[in-house]
Amino acid sequence: NESFKVVLKTKIYPDDNNSYSANCDNWVRKYSEHTKTNWIVYKTHPNYKKFEYRKEYVCQHSVKNKSIHAESNATRITFENTHRIHVAETYSFLRVSKSVQNNFKQYFSEGMTPAGAKQMHEVQLISAEESMDVAKILANAQCNPTERQFYMMYDTWR
Repeated sequence: NESFKVVLKTKIYPDDNNSYSANCDNWVRKYSEHTKTNWIVYKTHPNYKKFEYRKEYVCQHSVKNKSIHAESNATRITFENTHRIHVAETYSFLRVSKSVQNNFKQYFSEGMTPAGAKQMHEVQLISAEESMDVAKILANAQCNPTERQFYMMYDTWR
């Protein structure tokens, strides 16, 4: 289990009210890419009494934290997973990145079958990787989709 806590405090400007949701989503997307985790919106509170805006995210493998925090002027980000996050099995749960989805659409447009596209993609990943982290790259579903994911991309493309 790995955990850490982030608390962000920020000034609120009335003209920024419409961009809170977009900024939250953008920050969490970048954070997810960096930490190799998936975060799901648990709850939004656009008219919350203590804050101008509040949005809660949970890890796809986590249980909602039930504790109450008394500090009302702080935004809290708690990173707590009940599972290990830097292992091959966890990497297989990641969502496929848009660029990889576009690569697979290109493979399918060129007439490749799903299995052929998967092999071609893995060969390209292995040949482009300079370090010895090939096993980590192949396990990472963001850049190397699982069988279920690439067949779903193929069905969507058709």
